[in-house]
Amino acid sequence: MSKGKLPQPVEKLLDTLYDEKIKEYKTLRKIRPGMLLLYGYDAKYKDTLKYWDALPVMLLMYMDGKHIAGLNLHYIPWTYRINFAKYLFEEQKGHITWKGIKRAWRKAKIPGAYAYYAYRKYLISHIRTSIKVFNKETYLPVVKNVLPEFKKMEDAMIYADIRRRLKEASMKNRKKVSVRRRKK
Repeated sequence: MSKGKLPQPVEKLLDTLYDEKIKEYKTLRKIRPGMLLLYGYDAKYKDTLKYWDALPVMLLMYMDGKHIAGLNLHYIPWTYRINFAKYLFEEQKGHITWKGIKRAWRKAKIPGAYAYYAYRKYLISHIRTSIKVFNKETYLPVVKNVLPEFKKMEDAMIYADIRRRLKEASMKNRKKVSVRRRKK
């Protein structure tokens, strides 16, 4: 992992938050599932990807020696994202739990299919900055103010693409259900 810097506006935002509430790690040894992370990323397969986020704000759910995975909150539309963060982070005592994620997701009334698009797996070797880990008091300001840095497409186009995919998947499921009903 190289020691690049986050974009300047993000660094300024983080400077305004309390320094003792943001931890910075150069390795993944002390990072655990349930933490909220921010880092710079350079996709390995960027030439073949339709789009990707170069500045993920991720709720870590899984890690092994080569990958980290979790919910990249930038793939959830802004209004849903803020409501989710509000519900999730006000209930949590320590690290975020799977049960807490499910409860907050339901309270925020986010269509479940968004989780499919928000769940991302990243190669550790392609993380280009140190990893910022946030304390509970800084969760909501970070989720509200650190905007995605999508590559190859504008934010609005990406959310439109995700909504289109959700709609197509919904239509396919409706057709399957109607075919099953006719067979009975």
